[in-house]
Amino acid sequence: MGFWGRVLNTKAYKRDIADELKKIIEGTDNVSATGVNITPDTALSYNPWYAGVSLIADSIAMLPLPFYKDDNKGGRARAFVPSSALFNRAPNTYQSAFEFRHFMQYCATHYGNAYAIIERDNQLNPIAMYPVSPEAVTEASLEKFQGQSILVYTIKIDENDTKKFPAYDIFHIKGLSTDGIFGVNPVELFRDTLGLGVATELFGATFFENNGVPGGTLDIPGIVSDDDARNIMRGWHNKYGGLSNSNKVALLQGGAKFNAISMNNDSAQYLETRAFSILDVCRMLRLKPHQLGDIAKSSYSSIEAQGIEFVTYTLMPWLKRWENEISRKLISTQEKNNRVYAEHNVDALLRGDTNSRYAAYAIGRQWGWLSINDIRQKENMPAVDGGDSYQLPLNMGNAGGNPDLQPQAQQKSYMLPMVRDICGRIDRRVSKSKDRTEERNYVLEAIRPIAEACGKTEADVIAVADAYIANPQEIFGLVSEWVTK
Repeated sequence: MGFWGRVLNTKAYKRDIADELKKIIEGTDNVSATGVNITPDTALSYNPWYAGVSLIADSIAMLPLPFYKDDNKGGRARAFVPSSALFNRAPNTYQSAFEFRHFMQYCATHYGNAYAIIERDNQLNPIAMYPVSPEAVTEASLEKFQGQSILVYTIKIDENDTKKFPAYDIFHIKGLSTDGIFGVNPVELFRDTLGLGVATELFGATFFENNGVPGGTLDIPGIVSDDDARNIMRGWHNKYGGLSNSNKVALLQGGAKFNAISMNNDSAQYLETRAFSILDVCRMLRLKPHQLGDIAKSSYSSIEAQGIEFVTYTLMPWLKRWENEISRKLISTQEKNNRVYAEHNVDALLRGDTNSRYAAYAIGRQWGWLSINDIRQKENMPAVDGGDSYQLPLNMGNAGGNPDLQPQAQQKSYMLPMVRDICGRIDRRVSKSKDRTEERNYVLEAIRPIAEACGKTEADVIAVADAYIANPQEIFGLVSEWVTK
């Protein structure tokens, strides 16, 4: 077997996950304070942790990762360099770009570290990347090379062989680090927290395995032999154990009595503990509860805002780690001198709600930095004829400026489709609501950007909002006057 074959067939890749899951409540290593065995593999059996890790990996893997080259005018253009194909086509012969980035981010989030070996051609251009299990990387140390100290990684190739790689040939994404070299393993760091969540689920499974009835003792008069005791317990479990036997009436003979001694779910605060365990995972991964399926305290408007927070505070630090590592190890010195760099495109995730986007477009169109086709492109709509012109208010134009500039009223008329959409959303929301104070605030926030773009005052905004709340009608008729006059 060749070198790359041995790298890709390390023991770490052959581990039986099903076998590892059997160790949740067995073994003595990695035992949490709850008595549950927690390892990076078995932690995936805890569904909130699995959901959070997979969400971050999915989100980052699906983002476009274009390479750009700055021009001399403050703009930029797409750059097609050797390393760009590794992230936009395929990094090797057995993975797509999405699969590679997904696996790497999974490792970085779950283990705290993600590694890939970089293969280069004779000109040192990167031509392939091969991900390596974090458990195969045994150490990293400083070693002398041509009079300089360089960081060297030691990777376990198989049971009897290891190989050293200079850091320049190891693509390494790490999370929080205490030494600047390795990221901290969050599963090990939060073993007790994850153990509590797993223990809670095991408690619930055991509870329902026993019909949802507390455990207890069978008191039988006299002395019972070991064989009789085993037969009695086996018969009791066969007849009354499991959900299929729930609610059956037990028949006790010979003076036998059943005494419940286990605490019930209320005493154990089972549901509350499960809810807090989800919040613990949210804190560990910087996620919001609704992203793990807990929408008890979420509203539509808050979820939209939290989605933007997810990009800014959860994904962006990881994206910067990716971009910095690409710049350090995959972009050549000549390419750097030509100002080539990689940058994730997060526009689709940061678009926000329709009201906010359209209001921003209106301002951009009003003040001349967006054209009709610029706006349509951001909304994935085809260009239209005559939509590439940039308009300015007449009082902001330079003397002797472009004679093709249209009157301000006609410029503002381009806002009508956006205004109509915003007003339609307001009408639908207010018609279903009973809280007029909350809806008045919603109307104020929704129409305020339109008023600013049309040169209206805050008093105008309040007047329209109060008139609409006092006598609900089609608000488009009130706001459209700002645009058409």
